[in-house]
Amino acid sequence: MPPYLPVTAISRSQSVRLGHGPGNVVPAEISAAIVPYYADLGDPLVRRDLQRHAAVGAIVTVGTVSPTISSNLYRSSGLAVSAGSTTTVNLASGVVTLRATGATQNVGAITGIAVAVSDTTHDRWDLVRINNAGVPSVVTGVPAASPALPAAGSNFMPVGKVVVHANDSASSSYTYTTAYPTA
Repeated sequence: MPPYLPVTAISRSQSVRLGHGPGNVVPAEISAAIVPYYADLGDPLVRRDLQRHAAVGAIVTVGTVSPTISSNLYRSSGLAVSAGSTTTVNLASGVVTLRATGATQNVGAITGIAVAVSDTTHDRWDLVRINNAGVPSVVTGVPAASPALPAAGSNFMPVGKVVVHANDSASSSYTYTTAYPTA
């Protein structure tokens, strides 16, 4: 699998393209509104274009080289995670985009996504994610003195982190943070 480099364009008024898309189609445009775009460093045309755009300051890296792309989806709009009733969370409606094709998919608002019961001693970080079809689920983290965010898994996009506090039984007191890739 080729290495990937997250990049973004500098100017909102100027977009750039790297290499070619699947089947030699025109690739998606990279703009400052899309952060990050994962450049395939295994493609010589992408490397060439990346060097050219970086040399004139039109594009910058926004992360480190990775052997994989964290998700084949990215958030275009919406998808905020919020408190539901008791131990559930809600997901606001939004739009996700497929990296490879640029096709978009609407995700409707979803309520009542179940979250596991809290630990009696330690906080836990859970990850709310959606799959390619826009179906949400929660990956339950491990309770610990210093909890870590669990992985989203392949073919899933993270949309939010939920901090489930020790001995907490109401989602209204959980802490919510967005955790989605925006491109």
